[in-house]
Amino acid sequence: MKRHEWQSEGNSPLVTITTPVYNNSKEITFAYASVLNQTYPRWEWIVVDDGSTDNVAELFGRNPDDRIQFVRRNENQGRSAARQVSLERSAGKYVCMLDADDWMLSSRLERQVEFLEGHPDHALVSSSMAIADVSGSLIGIRGCNSDGLSGTARTYAMNRLRAPEVAFAPSMFRKSEVGQCRYDPQLLLGEDSHFLMAYLRGRKYASLSDPLYVYNEGISISLEKLLGRLRYGRLGLRESFLDQPGRAGAMYVESLVKSGVYTVLWRLGLKDLVLRKRTRLPTADEARCYAAEMEKVAKTAEQLKSV
Repeated sequence: MKRHEWQSEGNSPLVTITTPVYNNSKEITFAYASVLNQTYPRWEWIVVDDGSTDNVAELFGRNPDDRIQFVRRNENQGRSAARQVSLERSAGKYVCMLDADDWMLSSRLERQVEFLEGHPDHALVSSSMAIADVSGSLIGIRGCNSDGLSGTARTYAMNRLRAPEVAFAPSMFRKSEVGQCRYDPQLLLGEDSHFLMAYLRGRKYASLSDPLYVYNEGISISLEKLLGRLRYGRLGLRESFLDQPGRAGAMYVESLVKSGVYTVLWRLGLKDLVLRKRTRLPTADEARCYAAEMEKVAKTAEQLKSV
């Protein structure tokens, strides 16, 4: 399939972008700006306000757009419940995520739709992520196939012993494949990995090498989140102990050790070391691309604020 062929035919599929928000009025302008800057033309954005007490709703009231659904919930019920609301309301052929304190590169939707249209046997496509600190500066690139080779993709098959080999936030999946998969409202952390493990069971998926999503780890990361994700990952291993006790046991111990190391480093004030160990340095081209995209999204965000 030639690049942009699906656009020129005038029947490009609708993409649903889903975002749960809770008191994110300070951060969400960058997410909003990055949605408006997308090169892909056919999207809807479902923003579920999960009982915020700040003025996050004002931004959407000042900047009305009929492609955006702003859903207000009066009571905070957690991110899982908010994600499920947006999933049930989604009308797109494809569904992707965008957290309120993150943003995405302008080609993200275009690149991922192009991949899924050209690979009907894949249930999902993700990408590497650009990792930003509190100031928004690029500190590294994260991705399982994040080797700096632009324009490549890697395919995976779901391994029931492990969480998916891709991050949840930069992923795009097929709405038609969701079936009975749901976000578990009982999970306060790890609901994303839990959903992906159920969705991807028995299916192929892929990741693009280029970082198309910006994860503001300096804002959102905490020791509680790191330990929580590891803990929920260990819970997911329990069903594998009967048929693969050795492998599952080794992975369980590995997770416990990792939890201990993270805790010690965090308490020694070495948070940045933990973050940098989970990334690689960006290439010169990646750094230039990030700077250019950052400039564009910052300009659009200022326009949103000034209305």
